[in-house]
Formats: sequence, structure tokens, C-alpha cells
Amino acid sequence: NRGMVNNTKEIRESAFVSCWTLSETESMALWKLYGGKNSIAIETTVGALEIEIGRPENSVLELGLLSKRIVKVDYIDHRSRDEKLARELLTSRRAPLTKKPIAYTYEQEVRVIIDYLNQPPVQADFKNRLGLGIDIAINPQSLINQIYASPLADAWFFELLKRMLQDHGM
Repeated sequence: NRGMVNNTKEIRESAFVSCWTLSETESMALWKLYGGKNSIAIETTVGALEIEIGRPENSVLELGLLSKRIVKVDYIDHRSRDEKLARELLTSRRAPLTKKPIAYTYEQEVRVIIDYLNQPPVQADFKNRLGLGIDIAINPQSLINQIYASPLADAWFFELLKRMLQDHGM
């Protein structure tokens, strides 16, 4: 559907998303799909994420114009004949950010979403940063409860990670 394609393109050009899982345990599927061989996972809480994205430093300049929120992903059956769902997918500017096919339920995903969908265009360089991300001030000691290295990681990666954590007092 052309409306859905245009809606999705506009959203991709006006939002930054950071994905997390609510799972209490590690998942080999998530390591393989999103982490890769030499990667880490950070354990935190939704409350800590809320505090960190709400810090005063994140309310200045263009970040002050952006919507910042944390949402639990809603897993949907795209084959559904539910008219309300179909209408939402076609008309909601946020549906593509908060909905995902039911086949991904195992991810138990929660997303930090930062966007300007309901704001006038922000500074011109915002679109130039797409794909590069944006800087958000955080306090790692407040955000991070634990760091996990991928079970697929090479020995050198574990050593590098240990040194980095020691260097940063963690």
C-alpha cells in the first residue's frame, strides 16, 4: 500500500530507536541476529532508561524539541482482518515504531524512541545524522546493572572488555 510505504519512509527519516529486551535470560537467537560474534549486552531496568533519557542535558538544543519515550513493542498478526488494526497501520505515524510481526514475540522488545513526528522540522542537520545516531547523555554507572559478552565471542574480545571495564571503574 502506497500510504503505508510513504508513512514508513517519513518515520524512518524522523526517528531514532534503541531496542532492548525485557527477557530475564540471554537468548542465543538475539545474540546471533543482533549481537554477532564479538558483542555485548547491557542489563538495565526500564526505570533507569527513563531516568537517563529524561536527564536535563537531554532537554537542550534540538533534543528539547524531540519526543522521548519508552514503549513495549506490540506483536501483531499481519494476516489479521481486524479493521481497526489495518486502519492504525495505514494512518498512525507511530505504528511502524511500536508494532512488529508476531513471529518476533520471543524478543520481548521494548524500545526507546526519540522522534519529532509531531514537531515542526528540527534543525536541518537532523536528517544528515540519520544512520549515524544521536548523542544522548547518560551516566553508565546509573544505567548499567551488568554487562554480558556474547557466548560466541573470541578470547581477545573478553580480555579487551575486561580492560575497558577496569579503565572506566566498572
